[in-house]
This record gives sequence, structure tokens and C-alpha cells, in this order.
Amino acid sequence: MELRQLRYFVAAAEEEHFGRAATRVHISQPPLSQQIQSLETELGVDLFERVGRGVRLTRAGAEFLVHARGVLRQSERAVDMAQRAGRGEIGRLAIGFVGSLAFTYVPWLIREFRARYPDIGLSLHELTIAQQTDWFSDRRLQIGLLRPPLELPGVELEVLLREPFALAIPDSHPLAQLDSVPVAALRDEPLIMLPRLVGLRYYSQVLGMCHRAGFSPLVIHEIGHLPTAVSLVGAGVGLTVVPESLTVLSLPGVTYRSISGSSELAETALCWCREEPLPVVDRFIDLARVLVSSGVKGLARSIL
Repeated sequence: MELRQLRYFVAAAEEEHFGRAATRVHISQPPLSQQIQSLETELGVDLFERVGRGVRLTRAGAEFLVHARGVLRQSERAVDMAQRAGRGEIGRLAIGFVGSLAFTYVPWLIREFRARYPDIGLSLHELTIAQQTDWFSDRRLQIGLLRPPLELPGVELEVLLREPFALAIPDSHPLAQLDSVPVAALRDEPLIMLPRLVGLRYYSQVLGMCHRAGFSPLVIHEIGHLPTAVSLVGAGVGLTVVPESLTVLSLPGVTYRSISGSSELAETALCWCREEPLPVVDRFIDLARVLVSSGVKGLARSIL
């Protein structure tokens, strides 16, 4: 039994005429009649009976019509799903992201991606850079969003955005009165930072900007998540340095100011398995390149 036989049969059943059915499926009548006869022979039952110049279904034909339509619908759906999978419109993605991006680009990206590709299932995981390295090694992750570096054979890393750092300051602090805070003004200020093992690049960049200004920072606390560090700033515990994009995080008692006298830039990167190209991964990469590269201004517009 072939799908074309089912199509011919359904056309004849709906047209109640072999000639009109043949015209509908773009063949001549003799081949259509032959295919239906072959189908009847295979099934061992008559599907049609002659009525004047037309035909009508037998009881067996009426029952077969219900199932033939179902088979054709399923075959069309199978073709459609295969084509959509090839275009990267359906499938599943496991996405890892570092905690600070959960308050900036990740919600924006996920919302936009789901709106454009509602049939792609997303599995979201907050992971440190070390954890993302392990998950990529175990093939549990297709996409990673992080602050570089991540160096792993077979994993591609692309920096999507470079942005300046900003300073989170308690509202009542004298530095909050400045439009921009020089690095040198942090000489005797208590700083809250990420631990070296959690944010190696961040840690070295903050220390580097302080050392170039002629001092070592007074680090009073090391906190594993920058949003948590910002919340402690609101409590008056100290100051913290954050990527500019994190200034969209509005917390009571916190003021953000730009930092002058430093050329350090925070980086946001996208990682994916080079050895396992998938259309759904390509769709996410394309969207991330557009959205994240628009920076903090685009992020602020999306929130507003």
C-alpha cells in the first residue's frame, strides 16, 4: 500500500467520480482507476460501487476513508515536522548561564527566543564557568552564556559584548554625589568582590584597575554572585564593581556610577559545541548576536 493510492482513494471518495478525482490529483483517469483496483485487491474488499456515471463508497470504503485520511494527515505532519526541524524551528536546547546574566541578558534572550520559536523546548541551568565546562564535556549542554574564559576542545566561544564596569554605591555614600568615580577614589573603600575561583577574569580586572591606580583594594567580603554583592551594598556593607549591564538591577539603597580612569571591559560570551552543529543552536546563536550586542541600552528598553 502506497501513500499515493490513499490520496487517489480519498480524492475519489470526496469527488464521487473517478474522472473528477483524476483531474484533482493531476493524473489521467485510467492510472487512477488502476491504482484503486490494486488497492481493493490488496485489501480484499470493494471500496466503491458504481452509481450512474459516478461512484459511492461501500460500507468497507466508508470505514477505510476515516483511517486513510488519518494516515495522510500524519504523513503531512511528519513531512512538516522534518522540514521545521531542518530549519531549526523545533527541537530542544540545554542552556547554561552564569548567575549575573540571570538579571540581565538571559531573561531577555529567553523571552524573545520563545516568542519566535515556541516549539523549541528549553532546559535552563544556572551554572558556574567550571560547571559549564563539565557539562559541555559530558554533552549535557548545547549553549553556554558566561563571562570568559572557557577553554575546552570542541567548544566555540564568541564574545558578544564588551562593556565598561560601573560602581555600586550606597545611596548615602559621599561618592554617590559624583557623576563618575575615579578608580583612585576607591583606595580606602571596602569592596565586595567575586572570589577568584568563581570569576577569575573579573577578579583580575578589578585588581588590575586598582593596581594601575597605585593601590591594592580593600576586599572585605567575597560573594559568589554579583547581584548578592549589590544587595549588600544596599545594606551599607561596602561597594562593588559590576558590569554596566547589571546597573538595570534596581535595589533599595543602591546608586550606580560610572568609573573613570580605567579601560577594563567586562565581556559577555556565547559558547556552543563546534562538533555537534544543530539548526536549533544556530537559531539561538543568531538571536543572541543581535540582542546581546545591542548592549545595556537595548536591555533597558526591553525592561521598560
